[in-house]
Amino acid sequence: MKYLHFDTKPLTDLYNLQLVKWLIARGYITSDKNAKILDLGSGLGRLYFSLKKLGYRNIQAADKFPQFKECLKADAGKKLPFKDNTFDVVISRDLAEHISEHIAFFGEQYRILKHGGKIVVMTPNVERLSMGEFYSTYTHVSPYTRDSLERALKVHHFTKVQVIRLRAIPKLWKYTIRAFDFLFSTRKNNLMGFGVKE
Repeated sequence: MKYLHFDTKPLTDLYNLQLVKWLIARGYITSDKNAKILDLGSGLGRLYFSLKKLGYRNIQAADKFPQFKECLKADAGKKLPFKDNTFDVVISRDLAEHISEHIAFFGEQYRILKHGGKIVVMTPNVERLSMGEFYSTYTHVSPYTRDSLERALKVHHFTKVQVIRLRAIPKLWKYTIRAFDFLFSTRKNNLMGFGVKE
């Protein structure tokens, strides 16, 4: 299999690096560099390599179609190949909308998180998109609103649930992580759902 990433040149980008810094600064991702973190639906590994660049040592990437050597093959809509209570954080970006098996998606993340572990789910906010825009990507099967993402997390026993709109001014990404605190577009915002396994 040909990978899209080579060890000598880790794939990362400014947007995802700034996003990860923002998530850490706001406490959604622990600042403990020894924490066990799973980048679920890793894709090209942008969150994975951003975390590594920031000094995190115990990161696992998983994807249905692994695209770099360190990534494990795993289907986020089925049973995940990890033991119960393994991770301190499970994070996914632009994945939930591709998964029709909601019970497995949220339930498996709950199972593999340690008690006190955190889930971070980032997905398009269909309240800010037309259905045509959302379904223009043929693999999009599960649209989420702020309310439906909150309910999904609570139904699967997560506590301290928060769902916010991720907002950023792209021109500020390279200057400040506060870019994610500012409204840029009233239409193309994403949701970030957060919860804790008690």
